[in-house]
Amino acid sequence: MIGIIKADPYNSEGKDGYEIPFFHQARKPEVKEESYRSVQEMIRARHRNLFWKTLCEFLDAKKLDDVEVYKKANVSRQLYSKIRNGHIPKKNVVLAFGMTMRLNKAEMDYLLNSAGYALTDTRRTDIVVTWCISQGIYDVGDVNRILYANNAKLLQ
Repeated sequence: MIGIIKADPYNSEGKDGYEIPFFHQARKPEVKEESYRSVQEMIRARHRNLFWKTLCEFLDAKKLDDVEVYKKANVSRQLYSKIRNGHIPKKNVVLAFGMTMRLNKAEMDYLLNSAGYALTDTRRTDIVVTWCISQGIYDVGDVNRILYANNAKLLQ
């Protein structure tokens, strides 16, 4: 909420007659701990279900074997099993899956979004991955070498 402070005739800063705007401090709404946890669980459940569903859709659409994909992405069988059970992996793991499935930029954005991530123009890894996609470089080993040469965080 914005209020107005009237110029004080005894105040040297207000002698010019201008009104000085000020902002009221917004009160945080009181949220019960149970409500906060239920919102967090809902957010996690949405991304959890959406990411696994999206990953499966890409595997089916591109007629890829899931075992072959997670091996090429350097993802362990244990981690892949956790993902199948609703675990959301780190962003670099999602990027590795996308590169292994040879996703274009729009598809990669869709996959990342389903896990709650996005490619940015400020993160070095994201810039290099975007460049690799534009150049048709999808091998995770090659992408990791380019990332390493540019002092960026490696994919899985």
